[in-house]
Amino acid sequence: MARNTKQRAAVQEILDSADGPLLPEDILERAQPLCPGIGAATIYRTLRALRESGGVREVVTPDQRVRYEKDGPHHHHFQCRSCDQVFDIGGCRRAGTPLGARVPKGFQVEEHEVFLFGVCAACA
Repeated sequence: MARNTKQRAAVQEILDSADGPLLPEDILERAQPLCPGIGAATIYRTLRALRESGGVREVVTPDQRVRYEKDGPHHHHFQCRSCDQVFDIGGCRRAGTPLGARVPKGFQVEEHEVFLFGVCAACA
């Protein structure tokens, strides 16, 4: 059974309120005011435990950096080229989309991930 610590609660709260997946260092920065003295090792341990319990998922961005977000329905992402922040974009029409008709014959689509790039409203 996983321990429910103040640190774990802080990390979960940060991920629950985020607009998109966060880098571990972003989570650490946001967690420090909630849990003074929290360190990077605690963040990584907590993220691993939350991932293993199914509450958090990894998002690997095209630049191969691993970010974390709360687990939930399938969605896509927008990455700002200026500030590097990643935002969630909902509304994927995965069900009923003729995506399979667009792949080469004999291919079988198992999953997909879409990243859009541009400049976010804050950087524009």
